[in-house]
Amino acid sequence: MAHYSSIPLSTSWSPTYTPSTPGSFSSHYPFGSPPTEYMPSVAESQYPLTSPSGGYFGAQKPIEQSRQSTLPERPLKWTHKISHWASTWWIWETSACFVAMTVHIAMIALLNIYKDARVSSWTNRWTLNSNIALMITVIKGAALIPVASALGQLKWRRFRNYREIQDMDVFDEASRGTLGSLRLLLHLRFWHFASLGALLTVSALFMDTLAQNVLSTYSKLEITDGIATIPRINNYGTFNEYTTGDVPGDQLPWPSMVAAINYGLSYTSSLFWAGSELPVHCLTGNCTFGTYQSLIVERQCMDVTGYLDSSDDSVVKIPRGPHLRRLDGIINSSATTEYPAMDIFKDVGPLITNFQVITNPDLELWAPVAMQCVLYWAVNTFGNSSMTNFTLYEPITGRWTNLSTEARTTYKQPDYIILQPPDCWINGTQITNSTDERCQNWVGNLAQLGLQNFLSSDRYGLTGEVYKTSNGWFTSNLFVNSLSNVVADALTNETYNVMELTINNTAIMITQGVRQLPTNSTDYWAYEPANGTVYQWETFYGIHFKFLALTHFIVAGSVMFLLLTVFLCRTDHPWKTSTLPFLFHGFTTRDRNAFGEMPRYVDMREASESMKVKLAMTAEGQRLVSRETFATG
Repeated sequence: MAHYSSIPLSTSWSPTYTPSTPGSFSSHYPFGSPPTEYMPSVAESQYPLTSPSGGYFGAQKPIEQSRQSTLPERPLKWTHKISHWASTWWIWETSACFVAMTVHIAMIALLNIYKDARVSSWTNRWTLNSNIALMITVIKGAALIPVASALGQLKWRRFRNYREIQDMDVFDEASRGTLGSLRLLLHLRFWHFASLGALLTVSALFMDTLAQNVLSTYSKLEITDGIATIPRINNYGTFNEYTTGDVPGDQLPWPSMVAAINYGLSYTSSLFWAGSELPVHCLTGNCTFGTYQSLIVERQCMDVTGYLDSSDDSVVKIPRGPHLRRLDGIINSSATTEYPAMDIFKDVGPLITNFQVITNPDLELWAPVAMQCVLYWAVNTFGNSSMTNFTLYEPITGRWTNLSTEARTTYKQPDYIILQPPDCWINGTQITNSTDERCQNWVGNLAQLGLQNFLSSDRYGLTGEVYKTSNGWFTSNLFVNSLSNVVADALTNETYNVMELTINNTAIMITQGVRQLPTNSTDYWAYEPANGTVYQWETFYGIHFKFLALTHFIVAGSVMFLLLTVFLCRTDHPWKTSTLPFLFHGFTTRDRNAFGEMPRYVDMREASESMKVKLAMTAEGQRLVSRETFATG
């Protein structure tokens, strides 16, 4: 413990001092700081100001403190030495700045790493958001430590001039929290260097709120390693031989194709609207497919009501087609393998069937409607096909059919039907080799015959009749039974539309049946679907660095505020936010004489551990009084 010599109590002395130990703090005023004013006194004549050569230019010469302390002399504890060293050099505040900057940089690096990264890539037990929240808390706490210390130190420096006593209270509150800092800002009206520290403290109140917006998530489709396929085919060669074997005769399609045709024929009158969807293998429900081609069945339908021949009073008929009885006829339809006689269709490819129908749903209102349709082979090009949320989008970007004379079909023809479009696409790749067998689309002659036999049959095909009887109605097969149901339920002006829709559905189902069949290549059957890319909805981290602007300001501001404060107060006592200077200057005169003046904070701490005081009424008013002073009165 340092000893101080006393001066006569009656002597008026200036508030300067010279510690008795060699390592004590010098009382020189810092460069640029105003000198403390004081009233002239006896001490002024005893201790005049020296010249600049004496080393005390602009300041009063320190007083020799001769009063001895009654506290036992003992060396400083090593903890106090370390504390004094750390306080003098602002080690704790500098360390706090270092922690704030380090965690701040680490947080930015972490956010950069996970920017636009999959949420699933974070495998730690704590969420990324929790880690960011923890870092923000550490940054805020560390950044405000030097701010509080700097505000506390500026409190002492402010009283280098005469100030209102309330300034001491306002500065002290500002170093301890947001409300005090707000009060300081209003008190100073932002016109003081300490306002920066108060502003930093108030701004830190909003750090956590803004940081909550830094991290967000968004979803998008990402490519996976899955396999996507969609049915397509470049040939149709399946048929059932029945009694004639490999000789053209009574061949029929495979049962799967028969089921597809029957579904198409009755689809319009069914309630199973989802049944016509093409089965696509896409487990995630989100896939894309490159450009591809497939053999399909195309249709064209025309309203031929204006071509009806009504010359016979008992019937009305289509030229070279079916006739309908005026008395009781409701539907009469036929399907042939001959090309239409009337030149009303354009670009008809290899023909499958020529369908004609006359219908009159209301016998009391004689208003017959006639329609003629052709089904033929073609090749479609599908580009930008995709399945989105299990819904297939398959836009047709090109359609081609063989219009050559060689491609015109005949019933029970011995030759295959060949369709080779000028452009060939396989799985998004355009094939330029015209000899590539994948680019040659063909239909076997017996497979073609099987379709024709089925569609033209009056037992289960498109040929049939419905007429009224004395007890009800006669229907020759299931197709015309379904057709009569849809035309009977349709409005008068929708008769043609529902009949055309029935043929459209039939063509679609035949196409889908063909596309789902295996292809015959080099004498073995195989499926050759179009391959696609599988996508899956993935959730990603979205990082919004703009919401860290306040964090940047607080971290950088706290470092700058600390550096400037250290520079300005570099020769001041590092009392900072401590209350010990107040307490030691609030003791009674007798106590102050007992332990002497203690400008160093470390001396105050050392003395405070050896003294016990209480607040008591003395001759000088209420003072903090030691036990010895109180006991002796």
